[in-house]
Amino acid sequence: DSVAGWLKLVKLEDLVPKFLENRVTGSALLDLDGELLSDMGVEGDLMANALDAIGDLHASFKNDEAQAKPAASADPHAVDPLMLAARRWSVVKLAPSTVTTGFLWVQMGAGGIGFRAKPWARRFVTLTRDNSLYFFEHQTSAKALGMILMTNF
Repeated sequence: DSVAGWLKLVKLEDLVPKFLENRVTGSALLDLDGELLSDMGVEGDLMANALDAIGDLHASFKNDEAQAKPAASADPHAVDPLMLAARRWSVVKLAPSTVTTGFLWVQMGAGGIGFRAKPWARRFVTLTRDNSLYFFEHQTSAKALGMILMTNF
């Protein structure tokens, strides 16, 4: 679940059970405020840290929304907090926690109409000590395209 992954990424893993219990999705995450967090049983410093992280995520979402090109098949209400948070990282920022780097070929996009195959793209990847795999367009990219939390590997 991307919300649980995001909570772990922002060091709020203690909130994972409460968010899962309340079925908080990526879109609902952006609507959380102090009152809703309190109703979920989140209090004190944990609430303050959660509100700060949600505020950062909200700013990332608004920035991405302003820069995004409209896609016909995209769900405008779908929010992947893990991907938004990952975009703050560059190859240089990740260097101190990097375990290994390399290139992968990945299938990109929805493939279009009909049975057309998804195009393949070469991406630079960085695996960090916390088992997060960040992927970039180039070795020198200033922003990650996204990340995969690989906690079970």
